[in-house]
Amino acid sequence: MTSKYVEIMNKIEVDDDMRSRILSNIKNRPIKHKSSVISIHRWTGLIAACACLIVLIGGALAMSSVMNKNPENYDYNFASEIIEVSSIEELCEATELPVADINNLPFPVTGITYVSYLGEMAEIIYEGESNTCTYRMSE
Repeated sequence: MTSKYVEIMNKIEVDDDMRSRILSNIKNRPIKHKSSVISIHRWTGLIAACACLIVLIGGALAMSSVMNKNPENYDYNFASEIIEVSSIEELCEATELPVADINNLPFPVTGITYVSYLGEMAEIIYEGESNTCTYRMSE
């Protein structure tokens, strides 16, 4: 403790009358319990359990709506819109995009594949002996 504190405390004198009043006040004073204060720790488990329950119910509802959809009702076949063509010209025609070949690849090209996705995206796959380069283009 600091010397100023000790100096001040040494100047305080308590006689027997003061001591008895202080002790009787302490004994007669009602003790306030902290029962009116709600501890957050008591509610965290309940809040976490409610959050988990909400997530589970939402997941169950989402899964039931997905499971009730019948894929046979859909007549559109996306696979029929993925077309492999034989040249860059046919790829430009299928996608209506100005696609150009890449000439300066860092490996020797042994095969090229041209693909049109839904007529909206062009893909060129350059294959080498141990390397592959995929080039895609869309609007």
